Amino acid sequence: MRVRPRTAIRVRPRTAVTIAMASFLGLVAFLWPFVVAPGTFTSTETPPLMFGVLLALVLAVVTPGLSLVRALTGGAVIGVFFLLFHLASRRGIGLGDVKLGALIGAVTGLGFDNPDHLQAIYAVTGGVFLGGAAALLLLITRLRSLKDPIPYGPFLCAGAVLVLFQGLPPT
Repeated sequence: MRVRPRTAIRVRPRTAVTIAMASFLGLVAFLWPFVVAPGTFTSTETPPLMFGVLLALVLAVVTPGLSLVRALTGGAVIGVFFLLFHLASRRGIGLGDVKLGALIGAVTGLGFDNPDHLQAIYAVTGGVFLGGAAALLLLITRLRSLKDPIPYGPFLCAGAVLVLFQGLPPT
């Protein structure tokens, strides 16, 4: 009797979608310093991020635990939060971060009916803490000063990736 090696990997649909969204956010975080350099390429960030928001809304329909309403709510609430922060601060946060916040909100989703559906807030909070810890470390080591800009996008993406992988079901 001949035994065939098992070459296929079984992946649950929620796990596959989570890995795809986290990979997309990881790609955005990796490309962020190259595409969105300070003062250059300011208009090239809009199409990929808005395409990402649309892709997240389309995938929300087939993602278990995420609905179109939660994705729209997450994108709108986080996007408006960052927009208000952008308008209130002087050069504190850029419009690219506003668009990225909308993408992260749409990917992670936000629903006020259950504490388990607040992933967008958890992702932004995680990104804020990661960015703050990195900024504090850079200031302590004197690699940056208070006047130097520190990119915020990679830390927002890292917070979203942490939240997405935290929500994976055990295998």
